[in-house]
Amino acid sequence: MNKHLLYQGWHRINWIIATFSHARFKCMRDYKQTFEMDWFLRDGPATLPKGLLQITL
Repeated sequence: MNKHLLYQGWHRINWIIATFSHARFKCMRDYKQTFEMDWFLRDGPATLPKGLLQITL
């Protein structure tokens, strides 16, 4: 019984961590996309290769 409760608790902790990290990743991804759009609109296509290099590095 105790082992089962421990397993359930561990499962729940893992689920919370996975959900939180997924949400955080989604937030970061959205932020990165908006940042790239702002940068593109501000600096224009002239600096595109340099910007792509910075993004990939």
